Amino acid sequence: MPSRDWQLRVSDILNAIANIQQLTADISFEKFAENQLVAKAVLYDFVVIGEAAINIPTEVQVKYPDIP
Repeated sequence: MPSRDWQLRVSDILNAIANIQQLTADISFEKFAENQLVAKAVLYDFVVIGEAAINIPTEVQVKYPDIP
């Protein structure tokens, strides 16, 4: 049994997405690629998304099949 409720994990995913959007909203891909701090922060948020997503229960995933 995961130590956190799946609703909190969905919240983690949404927060990580918002962070990525905020960090990348006003920069080009070239500037993003040059900025190691921003690139690592975005990578960290992708790790958060992956870890949270893998812990969403199967029954919840089946209930909402349109959400990747």
